[in-house]
Amino acid sequence: MRIARSVRVLVWGMALRGCAALAASPVMAVPPSGSGQSQTMTFTFTDPRGWQDLGVVNVLINNFLDGRKACYLAYSRSAGVLYLVADNGGTLSQGLVPGGSGSVSNGQCTVAAAGSSASGAGNTLTLVLNLSFSAAFGGNKIVYMAAGDQEGSNSGWETLGTWTVPFTLPGTIAVVNLSPPRVAAPPGTTETFLPPC
Repeated sequence: MRIARSVRVLVWGMALRGCAALAASPVMAVPPSGSGQSQTMTFTFTDPRGWQDLGVVNVLINNFLDGRKACYLAYSRSAGVLYLVADNGGTLSQGLVPGGSGSVSNGQCTVAAAGSSASGAGNTLTLVLNLSFSAAFGGNKIVYMAAGDQEGSNSGWETLGTWTVPFTLPGTIAVVNLSPPRVAAPPGTTETFLPPC
């Protein structure tokens, strides 16, 4: 009796490990790092049951793992539609068909349908996104990816890249007053510029 129970537990444990090998997962982001206000990025996901078994795949670009005030995207493979999550981290944009027309935006990024695509072959889904980032979203960002399948399994978030969004300070910087004017200082002299009062 005790031996039969042990065998059932062992078989069940082996089945669980076997299922883990069949889970969907993110593979890579290309480019894996870089900087710029806009970029066409490629995100690859895999499912050992075939790319058609993928359900929803996610890309989140932010300086930490939080969907609020992020460039947070969800692609529904079965519907063939991409959603951008609003600044609040919960509301979805209208659906955007990659390769179609139009765009979706939140406070951090814009995704244009033109120049974007989704395609599958074998076990791999490739999502190409034409992204532009707002200046207010400037700074160093981390690219997180997750994959879910039709069975309801999810890979969890994985860090697969970094991106630096340039930022612009508001206003302009200008020298408006130099005192004393037109005085040549000897080389090595420290000069101090003060803002006008």
